[in-house]
Amino acid sequence: MPAVNTGVSELRVKGVNGSFRAFYYTASSARKRLKSFSMPEIKPIVARTPEELADAPGLPLAAAKEWQFQHVLLARLKEITRRQKLTHLEIARRAGTSRTRVTSILNDDLQHVSSDLLIRILASPGYRVKVPVVRSDSAS
Repeated sequence: MPAVNTGVSELRVKGVNGSFRAFYYTASSARKRLKSFSMPEIKPIVARTPEELADAPGLPLAAAKEWQFQHVLLARLKEITRRQKLTHLEIARRAGTSRTRVTSILNDDLQHVSSDLLIRILASPGYRVKVPVVRSDSAS
């Protein structure tokens, strides 16, 4: 539950009709009364490419390219982990990070994960990352 303001928390609940209800409360008022209002249904944005996904919220094209790069590294990491039968704890110890972080990464959560961390994790079981640099068709 995200904090809305100091001491105020928000709880969102999706109703059967698809609309969301937001409840705001403080620790002292949580048992006494909840203030709520309905908000319109949030419509998903469908993107078929990383470029479309980055464009939807107005992010730069470089963000899409970084996502692509990270997902290639993640796919390879999953393959290596499965083939070598490595535990998340073994990978974490070798890479110098936490087991929960490795578990999160291997469960496709790349939020707040840098490419250099993925490269360091891949290096821990003895792999190197080679990155080809090519001129894009759209470069002028």
